[in-house]
Amino acid sequence: TPMRLAFSLAAAALLATPAAAQDYVLQLEYETETRGDDGEVTSSASGRQPIAEKVIAATPEGTELEYSLPFDPEEIRGNERWMFPARVRVAPDGGKTILNPDELLARNAAWLAEAEWPREVCSRSGFSWTAYQVRCDVEAAIARPFPFGDDGNVVITAVIGIDDPVEDEIQNKIAWQRCMRPGTYASRIGRQWTGSVDIADGPGVVLPGGLELGQNQMVIVAEVFYPYRPVIAQSIVAGILPEDNLFTEIPTFRTRGQAIMNVTPVSGVTTHSC
Repeated sequence: TPMRLAFSLAAAALLATPAAAQDYVLQLEYETETRGDDGEVTSSASGRQPIAEKVIAATPEGTELEYSLPFDPEEIRGNERWMFPARVRVAPDGGKTILNPDELLARNAAWLAEAEWPREVCSRSGFSWTAYQVRCDVEAAIARPFPFGDDGNVVITAVIGIDDPVEDEIQNKIAWQRCMRPGTYASRIGRQWTGSVDIADGPGVVLPGGLELGQNQMVIVAEVFYPYRPVIAQSIVAGILPEDNLFTEIPTFRTRGQAIMNVTPVSGVTTHSC
């Protein structure tokens, strides 16, 4: 999905520049569950969404990357049939540019023709087993699948394994945190410690899957909160959507090389503190 690539690019913008001519497979694993009024789990699901990343070049203008799906092309469905492979340049300030727009447009036209859809269906929403939106714009390959409006949120949290002086053990501690919209959905990992300048004084936090970091190991956690409003009657999607209609995704990325202990704001850009 576009969100799959958005997560990958969000991580790439935060992590150290990778070396050229290297291949990676980034994988988002997720688990969801729905609980009834009694707190019992009524349904659950889990899965993984891998995406292949190839570093084409590292230049002063940015890192050129190619993203593709590590599947049999015949197994790929929906928008992803035309969105990949996508070549992207990630600038030092995090800005992203599609490098093969003409190729993407040609594949999109072929995809619409294969489905016998007119271009008028572009940007329309539909529903099968999941909600989806037909995308025809090239920028959709690096954009969110739906606009957040004013109530969704994205929280980026850097967590490092560090020795706790009180507990005398290595604990997961928050090094820094950024929010797209402070005051909306708060991080489920925790809040950045502000009680002192030493992050070791802050409380330990629990990572997805119970991941325990070693000394100075770091992961970047991206939490996406998307409140979905169905385009069809709520009763039709009852039992399929979360009860509060809030979709969440929490991928975790391990930093390449050393830990990133702070993020320097780009000149003129407001820091999105939480």
